[in-house]
Amino acid sequence: MSETNETQGRRQAVCVGIDTYPTAPLDGCVADAELWAESLRKLDFDVQVLTNQQATRQGILDALGALVEGGEAGDVLVFQFAGHGTQVPDLDGDEDDAKDEALCPVDVYDGAFVIDDDIWEVLGSIRRGVNLTVFLDCCHSGSATRAFGFPFGGGPPVQRRSRYMVATRQLQEAHRAFRANLGTPPVQRAAEGMAWVNFSACQPHEVAYEQDGQGDFTRHAMKVLQASADGLTHEIFQFKVVEAFGPSPRQRPYLDCTAEARQQVLLAPIG
Repeated sequence: MSETNETQGRRQAVCVGIDTYPTAPLDGCVADAELWAESLRKLDFDVQVLTNQQATRQGILDALGALVEGGEAGDVLVFQFAGHGTQVPDLDGDEDDAKDEALCPVDVYDGAFVIDDDIWEVLGSIRRGVNLTVFLDCCHSGSATRAFGFPFGGGPPVQRRSRYMVATRQLQEAHRAFRANLGTPPVQRAAEGMAWVNFSACQPHEVAYEQDGQGDFTRHAMKVLQASADGLTHEIFQFKVVEAFGPSPRQRPYLDCTAEARQQVLLAPIG
């Protein structure tokens, strides 16, 4: 780590990509994670990469937990995920639409979803002064790091591969059984408690797409990041990514953060 980064704090990232879903394989998520990792390393980040069989629910939560728990004021942290996303029944009654947004780990067929409650529980322990940015290239990712989701509507067009996994009745039953076995109480959350920045591939009610071996969101976000990451606020980065999708986008990237955080500089120490 450079002298400058030692002064400002550490720069640490976890990048996750999953292609090998048994019944709904993808072909651009591992490439996305590796591209994010390469780009972040060029920005002096120390990056841990989890792909395919490494990216179990526990593996993802352990890596995210270690990332957050080690954070101190002045640190800049990143969590990136590329894979399937979905919505599952809300089992604790904290969602207006009765659905939790969820990331799909490689062991999702055991009911092992990473739901927004799980992510909130980990991210809620962020220390003051830590800049944590989340990049999600999956379906229903707009509010996947907190509550207050929106109902799903519509289905993906056939000409592109969607990163949406249908929560079949069998998967929903597995989800209920898995959560029951956890035996943990629901996480109490409040909107004003959000202390991180979440960039998502699409709105909470939309699906995200991949083509030519790469996620559409990652493709456009990388162009913006590689062109000029220095000095861009979160709001300007979001504007440039949305602009890159063109006038008639199939998905609309989503920025979820506090009003104050919108004006903070992307991937830079707070203050």
